[in-house]
Amino acid sequence: TETRPHGCHCEEYWTTSPKACSGCHSPTTRQLHKDAVLPETEAAGRIRYVELPWVAAGTDERGVPYVGQASAFVSHSWDTPWNYLVETLCGWAADHERRHPDGAPLYFWVDIFAINQHGGGAQAADMYSFREPNEGVGFPAVIRAAKRSIVVMEPWLRPRPATRVWCLFEMNK
Repeated sequence: TETRPHGCHCEEYWTTSPKACSGCHSPTTRQLHKDAVLPETEAAGRIRYVELPWVAAGTDERGVPYVGQASAFVSHSWDTPWNYLVETLCGWAADHERRHPDGAPLYFWVDIFAINQHGGGAQAADMYSFREPNEGVGFPAVIRAAKRSIVVMEPWLRPRPATRVWCLFEMNK
């Protein structure tokens, strides 16, 4: 199975889903994963979040698909408040759109949406990145294909990604 870069670009999509955290006041990515991503994807057959039918076929108010080829790979700590991650990426997207008003849609690759979160063979196939001779597949290929990497450094004075081995791995690719 090939791991393809996926991304979701619409602020409305990011802030209204996953549905299970609609009443939360700033869940972390870890909480969102536990309370929404896992249950929704489990109920749909243990698939990737971006494969949920309403996500995969969804479009924003302009008709732009929610899911597409990733423009930017996002490295972040799962302990970062979800709203901070969304605000950071929406700010980055707004700046990008100001500089490129007629450009293609911007898609962000975010792990909890793009990688199967249920362990086992499907997740292993998505994570098939540590076999460097196969540079056309897996995590390094996803990062390279995205062309840009965004590291969400939070909190500013002691950013978590700088202390996380996995984030350091992503930054090195």
